[in-house]
Amino acid sequence: MDEKELEKIIKEKKDYGSIIRVEEISSGGMDGGYKKNILYIEKKQLVKESQMWQYSPLEVNKYNVDEDKLKAFLDYINKYNFPEWSKIKEDDEFQALDAPTTSITLYYKKDDIDNYYTINYNIDISGKYNEIFREFINKFDNLIED
Repeated sequence: MDEKELEKIIKEKKDYGSIIRVEEISSGGMDGGYKKNILYIEKKQLVKESQMWQYSPLEVNKYNVDEDKLKAFLDYINKYNFPEWSKIKEDDEFQALDAPTTSITLYYKKDDIDNYYTINYNIDISGKYNEIFREFINKFDNLIED
């Protein structure tokens, strides 16, 4: 996607309602394991689930999220209009890797209706927008310190 199209997406502000949850899921790869981070906005809590391979025990950890870090993260989502990034197509370049598939899903509630927007990590962006997306991931990953 070219930068002009992405700039247009970022400027298209809509009323999505209230953000209620953010999930990052990574699964697949050679071992068949998975990792899931779930941020519950109202509870200010991050739940991390992981399983090293398909039949290994599930590990679940819960963390409280600092209110200032949470606000900064939510402001970043709004500033760059991340729900609209779900419209960006994936990079169609063939990759012969046994790497996991990773995505982030933003959940919103408006008028008692839940909506969600999923952004895959292999979206077709470059330049400053790639940096903006990497910063989004970095902010999400650093909401808590292990």
